[in-house]
Amino acid sequence: MTEYYHSIQFIEESCTGCMACMRICPTSAIRIRRGKAALVSERCIDCGLCLQVCTHKAIVPKTDAFSTLPRFSYKVAIPSSAIYGHFGSEISPICVQEGLIQLGFNEVFDISTALEYYVYSIERWLSENRSLRPVILSVCPTVVRLIQVLFPSLVEHVLPLQPPREFIAMLAKVTISERLGVKPEEISCFFIAPCSAIMISIKQPAEGSRSSLDGTIGIQDIYNHLYSKVFEISKEHTLSEPISPISGLGISFGYVGGLLRILAKERWLAVAGLSNLIRIFQEIESGRLRGVEFIECWSSPLGCCGGSLTVESSYINRSRLIDLSNRFPQRLEIDLDAAKKYYDDKISFLHGKLLPRPLKPLDTNILRAVKKMKKRDEFLKLLPKFNCGLCGCPTCSTFAEEVASGQEDKESCVFFSPNRLRKLINLYNIDFSSLSEDEEEEAF
Repeated sequence: MTEYYHSIQFIEESCTGCMACMRICPTSAIRIRRGKAALVSERCIDCGLCLQVCTHKAIVPKTDAFSTLPRFSYKVAIPSSAIYGHFGSEISPICVQEGLIQLGFNEVFDISTALEYYVYSIERWLSENRSLRPVILSVCPTVVRLIQVLFPSLVEHVLPLQPPREFIAMLAKVTISERLGVKPEEISCFFIAPCSAIMISIKQPAEGSRSSLDGTIGIQDIYNHLYSKVFEISKEHTLSEPISPISGLGISFGYVGGLLRILAKERWLAVAGLSNLIRIFQEIESGRLRGVEFIECWSSPLGCCGGSLTVESSYINRSRLIDLSNRFPQRLEIDLDAAKKYYDDKISFLHGKLLPRPLKPLDTNILRAVKKMKKRDEFLKLLPKFNCGLCGCPTCSTFAEEVASGQEDKESCVFFSPNRLRKLINLYNIDFSSLSEDEEEEAF
């Protein structure tokens, strides 16, 4: 069985078993076992929602610490567009790029150039492949994994192109290698990430290939270090040109609908937020979504500007990005011969085939699986459907499935075991000593 790498980790000693993470998970990937949150690895799509709702710091992201940067010889920063809105509309992205250099990066490569090659490849691919619609943007790692896990039949709808962050990392290594005469493997590219999910797209790309990026540093981790540098630079700002070319398209890529806003395409749709995406994907599966050619998809409600590792309010960030995008040329000129070559030589494409990642069945034996499905359905009829979570599962349906498969005992449900509540009271150290005997008896 495949072992999945994830971008979050659970700190057991900090977990209170409050169930907030379990309740918000869109794929039912979290259980509460013995009063502590536990991950069902095959179900997790690394959306980061659990990370955002945990108030006890019991769930933390796995990113590369900024403090590890000095051990790399030649370091390239590839900032997410979302970082530009963190410093106020009056602070130019040019200052942010210079700030990254002052923090110790040797070079900065903005994704704007990569986006131009990306748009060229999208338009050409859509014109050459007309049979399957709608086509789904493949940039957000969480969206790709959501499709693999819950909507495996839609995998072939996912655009088979490298995300811009991967493409610019590849370009950076080739460009610097040729300019300095060093080996590409001696160059380390770090994505300044708005969410923890980027880490899994590097450590374990969904298509099974090797990433051109060498690590991620969360915006949260670098923000305080960068803040002071950026404002000092802005006070004596004399830079007229960015270190790496910036466009309105590149900045607009930091929020949902930004691509659509700049390109002004018809029959293109921008959708954000996992609950919205799930509804849209259900409509595609059922054949109810018609007349849409392309869908720009983001797991965070406002796109990258609202990622789990951002610092600024997502709404303020989005507003600033819109403002900043109008201060730069909307598009960049690129070498069309190079764009054609990247496409024809498959350099612009994913370097592996994206495959479904369906959940394991109740049993590998068909006859046993059918019996367990019947047991699950019959047991579910007996449950109250309150989805209280006291059994440790997010829903009664999930609990019934785990009882049928032998992973859970029906006695874990408070409606089947009078002692379950008392066990939970002892587990969570709840004190009812202030209640009278009559009050305590009435409570139970």
